[in-house]
Amino acid sequence: MLTEQEDTDAPLDDPKDQEARKAENKQKQKDALNAKSSNSSSNFPEDPNNDKDKDLSKQDQKSIRSLEKQIKKHEQKIKDFKKNPTVRPGMENQPKDVIKAQQQKRIEHLQKEINTFNNNINKIRQGKM
Repeated sequence: MLTEQEDTDAPLDDPKDQEARKAENKQKQKDALNAKSSNSSSNFPEDPNNDKDKDLSKQDQKSIRSLEKQIKKHEQKIKDFKKNPTVRPGMENQPKDVIKAQQQKRIEHLQKEINTFNNNINKIRQGKM
């Protein structure tokens, strides 16, 4: 039975070429990781808690970074929503006070989530999570 390689009559790769490609791929992965880590650290302002976070496990540090990212997203959502308040589908014909109340509830909901994220960060730093 012929293998797929023999069936196509393509020449087999030279082992030296295979090793060179492996080394090149490893270097590309390292470069990508280095670029990713340098980009992500520049997105966030220097956090005074970073020194304290160095004592935490890598998983706890990752959790904190993730929560901080969620906080920033939610803060941006609030900012965008305040700049351009929208009406939920189906509420277009409701009285203005009902629409305003719904919009305020949206802001309160996002703020409540931000508070929860901050509480979870504090719990992680205190070792309670």
